[in-house]
Amino acid sequence: MKTIQQTLKELDIEEVIDYYFATYPIELFKDLNQKWDNKTVAECKEHGRSEIRRLIERLINMEPNPNVGKKSILYASKCVSEGISHYVIEGLVDVEELLKAEDVSEVESYGYEFEWQEDTLGYYVADTALTQNNLLEIVVSYLYEVSFFGIDQEHIEEEKQLLDEAFEQCEDPSKSRSFNTIEELYEDLGITPEEVYPEEEEKRNAYHKAIIEYDRYCKAVELERIKKSILSSESFKENCDIDWDKYTNFNESHRALDPVEYVREMRDDDRVL
Repeated sequence: MKTIQQTLKELDIEEVIDYYFATYPIELFKDLNQKWDNKTVAECKEHGRSEIRRLIERLINMEPNPNVGKKSILYASKCVSEGISHYVIEGLVDVEELLKAEDVSEVESYGYEFEWQEDTLGYYVADTALTQNNLLEIVVSYLYEVSFFGIDQEHIEEEKQLLDEAFEQCEDPSKSRSFNTIEELYEDLGITPEEVYPEEEEKRNAYHKAIIEYDRYCKAVELERIKKSILSSESFKENCDIDWDKYTNFNESHRALDPVEYVREMRDDDRVL
């Protein structure tokens, strides 16, 4: 299993940039303001490409932080998005949390836009088929996350401060408001409620429940495959500073199962979905 930095080094940079801008917008005015008002589309496009190229080269040449305590894995999972099934979503899981989980669908997926870039370079990229088949999706999502507050992360401390202040305001009772009904909230906001059909709420709830079950099932299958890959990889164990003895006999009865069969078994046992 390779790290995200190793993966970036092996990919064609221009292909990554092409895929990035097929997924995310060019943010010209985020920090350049009116400087680009009279520029051509070609100039704007080249500026965007040069900035992402600079980000990739920065990450490739950056020294990873060797003191990051936990090990994490980037992976892809199927989900339903905007009514489309088999949509791929990216996730980041902690290796030890995954290894000790009995129900992998409950394993937390983490955001990392507030992490320093050097702390993320050691993230592993899952070697499962779905992740490898959607490698560019994983990579451009990673690039977007680690540059969310600037390519050089020049705004990260300011944003952390704003987030802390927002949390403090949420915890301040004098600044909170409450409503007894949704109708009171609508009235306060000046919103006219839409008509609700007789069986609409029941149908909508069934629809959302089905999506949640589908997403959890797909996540569980992928994470079980990653878990199986970890436990069977001697090279991963050698490069990952974890007390592997704790997991030698963990879930031993399930490790021999195909991940799909494992998830089906847990579902039938009412532990998943």
